[in-house]
Amino acid sequence: MPSGHKEPASNVEKAYEMLKELLIVYRFKPGGRINEGELARQLSVCSTPPRGILNWLTSQGFLRFISGRGFFCWELQSRKISEFYQLRTVLNAIRRKDADAAAAAMETIFHVAWMKSQAVSRKAF
Repeated sequence: MPSGHKEPASNVEKAYEMLKELLIVYRFKPGGRINEGELARQLSVCSTPPRGILNWLTSQGFLRFISGRGFFCWELQSRKISEFYQLRTVLNAIRRKDADAAAAAMETIFHVAWMKSQAVSRKAF
């Protein structure tokens, strides 16, 4: 797993990076359970490393763990899709060097983030 210094990657580190990439590109069904044994076979590692890899990816927010049920991919939510689309708009505007479009899109994203923070702070009290 990630560390501060660069050494040749171990098989576990390679498996971690491979699984993280598969999650990022949605190679697993959204909301689907991840089978640890099948994962070990796919990553060509023994049965022990997948548990540690899955725990690490859960701590990084890539997966969720349900006690007694296992590890699951996050489900797609329309709110998240909208946020990704807004971010894509900003990145495309920056790529085109369109400062006005980038600024407008960033303002929308910051507004959404502020609204979320307000909702979270109200729940905390």
